[in-house]
Amino acid sequence: MNDMRTATMQRSYPYGNTNRRLNIICCFCILLLLGCHGGSNKLATDKIANDAYIYYGMALAYADEANYERAIAYYQKIIEFKPDFIEVHYNLGIAYAAKEDYDKAIEIFQKIIERKPDYANAYYSLGTIYYKNDDYDKGIEFLQKFIELNPYYAGTPHTEGGIVWCLGSNIRNCNANVFGRCTMHKNFMPDHKSAYKNIGLAYEYKKDYDKMIENFKNILDLKIDSSGSTYRYLGNGYKNRKDYDNAIETYKKGIELNSDDGSLYSDLGYTYQAKKDYDSAIETYKIIIEFCENRIESYENNDLDTDYVKYQLAKAYREISEVYEAKGDNGKALEFKKKAEEL
Repeated sequence: MNDMRTATMQRSYPYGNTNRRLNIICCFCILLLLGCHGGSNKLATDKIANDAYIYYGMALAYADEANYERAIAYYQKIIEFKPDFIEVHYNLGIAYAAKEDYDKAIEIFQKIIERKPDYANAYYSLGTIYYKNDDYDKGIEFLQKFIELNPYYAGTPHTEGGIVWCLGSNIRNCNANVFGRCTMHKNFMPDHKSAYKNIGLAYEYKKDYDKMIENFKNILDLKIDSSGSTYRYLGNGYKNRKDYDNAIETYKKGIELNSDDGSLYSDLGYTYQAKKDYDSAIETYKIIIEFCENRIESYENNDLDTDYVKYQLAKAYREISEVYEAKGDNGKALEFKKKAEEL
């Protein structure tokens, strides 16, 4: 029966449907009807759960539209029916976090932990809030507790961005793939990649580069993610530690995976510059310049906004100008400095 319900939801709510709220609510109603079998006594017994179930569909629908006030109102209605349903308390905290009422969100997550100390997701959301508000020690503490309670094993399927929690035992296994990615869940719902990443970046702010490197290595070693951005963060750890050779090797691996990431080239060029390998730095910055110039031409031909690309191009002109100046080639340095000013 669980498989039938999940399949029904997937058919009823395809990706890209414009009437998202109606579809989410319809999915919950269909599942409700599928669950309503048996005699009248069972229907009477299930009424409270079913009412809560409908409110939950409404809450998720409004959360998906980033209408957090209405989502909060429906979560609170559910709590009236089922005050012991901890997942709804958790989603209520997520909604407050999404609308940046962090004090209220922290209060809710802390109460969840008091009631259920092994509820890993509350630690994740607390850690994320503290990290976002520059309390790096608390951010690290709670995110590490999340990982401790909910370790990631290499090869485990990974969904970045959030789980949609379900009511009761009827559809325990539904997740974000059923409903699409809810806006409110994007930053605060449990995600091992973000946990390790935010711990790593918190250590970067604390200038503990060894710990920063350790956490980004964990993302790669556990096969949570192997994108260019993860290699960039790991390379930054080496660069910050002035381990330029490892930084260069790591940036190059990132570029192999994502050759369009200008940030990787920029960091690679800066590292060559810091190492005083000026010729390699110039070669790297020229790649950025060529890419940006071609992108600007393409954008202009298609009437697209070029402001950000021009900003990146001006930055590359300034960076290559600095390298020529360090080499003692003042003519080239002045040439690229003027190009940057003209943009």
